This record gives sequence, C-alpha cells and structure tokens, in this order.
Amino acid sequence: MMTIFLLGLTALVGVTVVSAALPRPTPPPVVYLRAETPAEAGGGDLGFALIIFVVLALVVAMAV
Repeated sequence: MMTIFLLGLTALVGVTVVSAALPRPTPPPVVYLRAETPAEAGGGDLGFALIIFVVLALVVAMAV
C-alpha cells in the first residue's frame, strides 16, 4: 500500500511541476485606457497547483 501511495505521490508531483513549467500562451496586445499596470498573467498558478497537489495527496493518503 505504501508503494501505491508513493507512486501516486510521485505522479502528482510530476504533473504539478510540469504543468507549472509549461509556457503560458501570450494574450493579444490590449490597449489600456487607464495608466495602471496590469496584474501578472498566471502569477497565482503555482500556488493553485500546490493547493490541488496537497488536497489530492491527502485524499490518496486517506484512501490507503
């Protein structure tokens, strides 16, 4: 059972790292009417991926 848990954990870590490292598509140029700096596109993706990873790891750990 520990082997299944470790394999699942390894797969989740791999998917999380690969999805966080993939290049994001560049949006078309946009003309802003106000002089504000736009937020960084995709800035919170890594944190969101880590939250999903932790939740899935807990689900797998509780299922074993």
